[in-house]
Amino acid sequence: MLLTAYEHAEFTQPGDVVVTATPSFGACVDEEGLSVVAFPARVLRVRPDAERPVRPRVLAALLRAAAAEYARVGGAVRAARRLEDFPIPDLDQEEADRYEALLAEIGRRTTLLRQQTAALDDLAALTAAGLTDGTLTLIEPPASFRS
Repeated sequence: MLLTAYEHAEFTQPGDVVVTATPSFGACVDEEGLSVVAFPARVLRVRPDAERPVRPRVLAALLRAAAAEYARVGGAVRAARRLEDFPIPDLDQEEADRYEALLAEIGRRTTLLRQQTAALDDLAALTAAGLTDGTLTLIEPPASFRS
């Protein structure tokens, strides 16, 4: 329906980098694709057929670092630099591969920590609900919960 109503609309593809500068800078990789990106965000598509293709995670991380260095001054209407003017280092292939692997591992661990945090939040909510409605009685906590 989207594509018929808006002839210029496109879904993202896996690996696209979604970037926005408003209200603050952000860059993230769309791992799965098939997303719709609304203005003012933009989509940067990495060309895998390029001589030295840029890896999406590396590009997003370098853009975030450059944006932090050239952050908007408080009260300014526009960013200090346009996206096209951000200085992005040209990493050699080996260094880019290592950086990509590091970012992938950080992402994997971040996902795991978020899942664990959500499980602990659920445990806290269920415990409170059980104590409130009288369906739960607490006993001595296991040693792993004592610090």
